Amino acid sequence: MLDYKGVAQFDFQISDGDTILTGDFEHFQSNVEQLIKGKDSYFNFKGRFDNNVPVGDWRFTFGEYKASTTKNVNLNDFKYQVALNGTQHEAYGSLQNGKPNGKWEHSINKIKEGEAESTLFKSQVDFANGIPQKSFEIQNETNTLIGRFLRDGLAHDVWELYSSSDPSSIETWQFIDGILKHVKVKSSDTTYTTTIFNDAITNPVSVNLDANYLAVINLFLKLNSDNHAQIEDGVNSLLSQNADQYDKIFSVLSALGDTKYRPEFKVKLNLNPLTNKELRYINQTKELYEKSSEIATSLLASTQLSLLKLSDQEVAFLTSVIKLINKQYLKTVKEILEYQSADLLKYVPRNSILSKVAQDSLRASFTVSYEFNDSSFTQTHLSNNYTQFELAKTDLEGLSEWMKYLDTVIENINKTLSNKLTRELQEQELMALEEQIIKENDTLNAMIDTLMTKSAQSTAKSFQTIKSFAKGSLSQYSTFENMADKPTKARELIKCFNQLEILIETLALQQQRDEEIKQLYLDEVWNPFTATLMDEEVKRRITNAYFNILQPYLYETIELKLNCANAQDLADLFDKLFIQMQQLRNADTKKLERKLKKENDAVEILSLFSIKNTLQTEGDD
Repeated sequence: MLDYKGVAQFDFQISDGDTILTGDFEHFQSNVEQLIKGKDSYFNFKGRFDNNVPVGDWRFTFGEYKASTTKNVNLNDFKYQVALNGTQHEAYGSLQNGKPNGKWEHSINKIKEGEAESTLFKSQVDFANGIPQKSFEIQNETNTLIGRFLRDGLAHDVWELYSSSDPSSIETWQFIDGILKHVKVKSSDTTYTTTIFNDAITNPVSVNLDANYLAVINLFLKLNSDNHAQIEDGVNSLLSQNADQYDKIFSVLSALGDTKYRPEFKVKLNLNPLTNKELRYINQTKELYEKSSEIATSLLASTQLSLLKLSDQEVAFLTSVIKLINKQYLKTVKEILEYQSADLLKYVPRNSILSKVAQDSLRASFTVSYEFNDSSFTQTHLSNNYTQFELAKTDLEGLSEWMKYLDTVIENINKTLSNKLTRELQEQELMALEEQIIKENDTLNAMIDTLMTKSAQSTAKSFQTIKSFAKGSLSQYSTFENMADKPTKARELIKCFNQLEILIETLALQQQRDEEIKQLYLDEVWNPFTATLMDEEVKRRITNAYFNILQPYLYETIELKLNCANAQDLADLFDKLFIQMQQLRNADTKKLERKLKKENDAVEILSLFSIKNTLQTEGDD
């Protein structure tokens, strides 16, 4: 069970060969030998189960102990008594049907010389059938948080954060029915109030008060308040600590019996989903960021450039520009992309997100100070084409424009620095990539040669097309003369060959898949004339569309339009078609079959099959 190995004492019943915990339960571990050697990890879990569900009063104790070396060891009734140093975490409360019910308390104490020296963490929360209720209190060494919940578990009323060094509240959160209205933050002798969700909230949704919610609030504050009103880490830290302690004990209970409960503190956020345009901007930004970040990281990590900048002032200047872009500009882009990755942007206004996250520090020109030959220099780098980008925009479109600009700057600097590196270095890099290209091409050809002889005619023809296309791509690559860009072309070709291999593997399955579909769409029917069971094809319009329209369409696309951009899409369409045919077998398809009666266009049939035709939409805005 997790990392807790020890002695267990429990009552149980056997039902259908399974052990069902019923009655008192205790699981514990202590190791004197480990204590003598240095440190003992102690635990004790005590409570009761009813039909494998934890119920009634429970107590959990976790300890990390070392034997005191300064306090004398006592002998009492033939037993040594040793004072302990370390930490002890105790949690206790009642469970109803595996959920906390009533007051639950956690305390983590620092133990010194066998006595509790100080409280590191303490939490008191009331529950009703797993839902937090009434008032709660959470404290650690530096802060105390007090607040309350409504009966439905929604945060409500005033939540106050107190510092151990200040008797007055240093932070106040005002909730109304789960909606955080405003936050007051005390700084020195001044209190700053920041409005969070006012009457303008239009689409409230309930979410857990967890790390993601706290991240949304911090992002919201960053986007909507001045620097004075930023929340410190006090509330975040306490709530995160509290969540960790509950997760610790309920992970134990989940491993022991039938309970998957996790305490949930509920709040509300305003849901404002990203538009399709915004998602496209994000995707464009992400693609360029990953590319540019990789280039910038590579340039900054290059030992050859580190040596070259000692003798070449332009290299010293340009690497300083890359360092600035990486540290400030790409960091801003990364931060916004991480917000989207964590699914936070849909909860916050985004019209000025770029300027707020960057704190209005983005400039089209990059001014850096650097050292060269024991002298200090300050220079400014400005790309000639910066006016081509809409850098004044501050929303997600602006983010995309800035990333395009940064990508251009980094690409240009990369080309300049690459040209300054020795040809031997370029050739070594290129040699490794080209070895991989040859390896991928050999693998691709070997796969095709193995499959050609045992494939259906249509599949064999596609294999030959792929083989010819790969050969042509390799031939085209061999004529590419720009040495600075050739490694990029090599990587693109490797990616292309990998996608072609996926397409080959998919095509290799088609013969078997076709047979499966044919068998799947057969029903046994009674023939009264021969008094035998006979196979009869069912849903013929669907199978006809699959075998006679859709598959020929895909094979023809391979034959006439195969390229590196659509190889993966083709493989995906074959897979999606096969899966959809399996699902349609037992579905109500009468309406679909009526529509198929008059339809012969493959693109329209894909739509009728509820399959997005990525081949059709490729390149669309």
